[in-house]
Amino acid sequence: MVSYAIELNPALCDEANRLQLSLHHFGHSILGTWWKSEGETIQCSQLYYIVKGSANVLCNDETLLTMTAGNWYLLPTGTKVTYWCDDFMEEFYFHFKLCDIDRVDLLENCVGPYTMPIFEDKTELFLKLLKSSSPVDGIRLQNELFSNLLNMIDACGITLKKTELSPCVSKAISYIHSHLSIGLSVSEIVKHSYVSKTTLEKYFKRELGVSVHEYLYNSVMFEASQMLLKTDLSIRAISEQFGFCDQFYFSKCFKDKFGKSPRDYRNTVPM
Repeated sequence: MVSYAIELNPALCDEANRLQLSLHHFGHSILGTWWKSEGETIQCSQLYYIVKGSANVLCNDETLLTMTAGNWYLLPTGTKVTYWCDDFMEEFYFHFKLCDIDRVDLLENCVGPYTMPIFEDKTELFLKLLKSSSPVDGIRLQNELFSNLLNMIDACGITLKKTELSPCVSKAISYIHSHLSIGLSVSEIVKHSYVSKTTLEKYFKRELGVSVHEYLYNSVMFEASQMLLKTDLSIRAISEQFGFCDQFYFSKCFKDKFGKSPRDYRNTVPM
């Protein structure tokens, strides 16, 4: 009689199910000397595949990175960048967030930049994927992002940020993203978190490093910035969708946050 040993790893399954990879932008650019910006803080992680040429990125005012053909580069969420191109550069780029189930960005504020060589030419595949909208190619694109991100993590010894959030913070985050509006009050968020305002603020500051209002504001502004890049909705329509009293106040807040007006942000070639 043959006996079988079965070994399970439910903890790892839970970790895998907690991961949320959201790809915000995938594109191809041929950049020239006109491509430049100063003192911009990136709102999601950015992975680059350089095909030809080179460009420069000053990260966090201290690390000068020259991106050159034949390499992958990763800039984590929260990196402050000043960038310019002296001649030309051809690239494919992925803008993404890797979060846990509580929407905590696992790469936020990792000390980058990171780089590794291109081990396999993906140019033809990426050009093909740019023209596709099929679910299968969506899986293929996500697989490419996951695979190369994992290679980068292994090659550079990157440690992913992992924060165990208190139940009240998890409830608050869920409510915020289900009712995302600049008009959402902290009192309403507190009500649906089932703790006092003092307790919620204490846990938010300790576990996320920001106040409840700051978290709400940052979430609204990030989603608004994505709508500017992904849709043709007017600035007025976007401002109304996120509860701003008028588009002029929205534009002021947006420029204070990103250093550019909504119109200029929409017309900027992605990094």
